Amino acid sequence: MTNNDGTLVGGTCGVSEYGVQCGNTVRARGPVGPQWAQVPVCEKHAAILTNWNVGTYRTQMMAEMEKRGLISGHLPGYTYMIWLPNDRIKIGSVGREDRLLERWKEITADYVKAGYKDPIKPLAVFEGGKSKEAAIQGKFNHLRVQDELGEQFTPDPELIEYAENQRIPTDLAYLIPTYEKWWDQYAPKKGIDIPASAGDDWNF
Repeated sequence: MTNNDGTLVGGTCGVSEYGVQCGNTVRARGPVGPQWAQVPVCEKHAAILTNWNVGTYRTQMMAEMEKRGLISGHLPGYTYMIWLPNDRIKIGSVGREDRLLERWKEITADYVKAGYKDPIKPLAVFEGGKSKEAAIQGKFNHLRVQDELGEQFTPDPELIEYAENQRIPTDLAYLIPTYEKWWDQYAPKKGIDIPASAGDDWNF
């Protein structure tokens, strides 16, 4: 089926897994791909195709270039690693310092809307924007959660050690108490109780 602008809507997922067609309902956001080559897919397979494409053609290549010393400098911005409420690690980036805190608030709010009741936990911040993000994601592509979107990675000890070696730079350390204060004010507004001992958990 198509809507008035010719975009595919409805129907079942056309992806085949090991010779068996998926058959799940096509995701509400529509098919994957450009207008001239669209594939109707479910949410799961949209994530798998997107993550495979990003890992194969962007992040792994950037990681290899950085490993070989072929990158003289990264794009402006900051790359962050945070522990998500669903017990996964997100590797993302922003273009400016002032966007770090705002982005963390946005991610937190999304998880609260989804029913989670815990804040995110910032683990590390690196200087460098989209290109640095791609290099780190490529380095840990083997840990990427393939069937969900959101740049999520399994919290493997290898990844945690990498984050702990970097941590939050001194000049950005103010972000932690600022985020903590925001969460302490935000959570009660959303009906989330904060234990009296919660302050002990903010040891990043």
